[in-house]
Parts: sequence; structure tokens; C-alpha cells
Amino acid sequence: MADDRIGIGTVKAVNPARRELRVTVEPGHANEFEEMKWIRVAIPGEAEVRPKVKSIRNDGDVLLIELAAGTPRDLVAKMRMAKVVISVGERQAKAGNGRSVAEFLGMQVRTINGEILGSISGAMETPANDVIEIETRDGRTLLAPVIDQVIVAVDWEARTITVDNLDAHAVDSDEETV
Repeated sequence: MADDRIGIGTVKAVNPARRELRVTVEPGHANEFEEMKWIRVAIPGEAEVRPKVKSIRNDGDVLLIELAAGTPRDLVAKMRMAKVVISVGERQAKAGNGRSVAEFLGMQVRTINGEILGSISGAMETPANDVIEIETRDGRTLLAPVIDQVIVAVDWEARTITVDNLDAHAVDSDEETV
């Protein structure tokens, strides 16, 4: 996988005759599949492919993705256990999704290890970077910039934000580096 790619799912099963992929979604990346027109698949030992998507529907704990008619069936067969990826640029464009940072209010904040850190209690738009205010479970207040180094994933459906690198980027209510 190229360095500027982010894994957002894994192809668990394929149906070449129907040009279908059953994809398990990485936690926090369900929104990446919304309105997806082309899917980028990193097949181990082969070049990355980008077939057109005909439809996507939720099928229990997986997404059922039907590829467009021009996709060769033998290529679909090779996609089993491949990674679904997006480029960093695609993620950044998708992350904003026309939303305001104020829509983060009330969302649960988790660390990349899955621990619940707290919830978003405030949001500020600034010329440089938007800033979120996180009220932690232990009563502290953290200010963190809304940048890729901090916001790892946003799951709008589950209303959760996954964060990382707070030590380097967040400031606590006592204005000390966390």
C-alpha cells in the first residue's frame, strides 16, 4: 500500500459473477463509503485498482458493494482479502463533507486504543485550524486542533471521534501541554 493511503476496509468475500464485494469496514471509516463512486482496492502483490461502483448497501455487519459492468470478473476474484484504501487527499476532502466544526458538539471522543476519553463540549472556528474542546471523564478540559495528526477518524453515524497525538497537540485547561 502506498504511504499516502489509509486502509478503510477489507474485502472478506467476492462474487465475481455478480461483481460483488463484501467489505468489513475499519472502525470509524463508515462515512468514507458514503456516496463513493469509485473504489480503490490494494490487491496484495499486484497494482492498485480503482473500479467504478454501481451500488453500496449495508448487509448486516458488512457492506455489499456492486461494481460496474465494465469490471472484469477475474479481477473481482483477485480482490478477496484485499484492502480498500483511500488517499490522504480523498480523506481530507471527505472529512469536511461540508460540515461545520460545531456539528462535533456532544460527540464521544475515543483514543486510537478504543478508550473513551470524554466528549466534545465546545468548538471554535479559527483562521488557522478549527479547535475542539474535550471534556474528559476525569473532569479536565482539553483544547485540540482539528487536524489530521489529531483527528484520526470521524464516525458521524455513531457520533464518535477517534483521536491520537494529544500529547503533542492538545492543551489542558491549566494551559500546560498534556
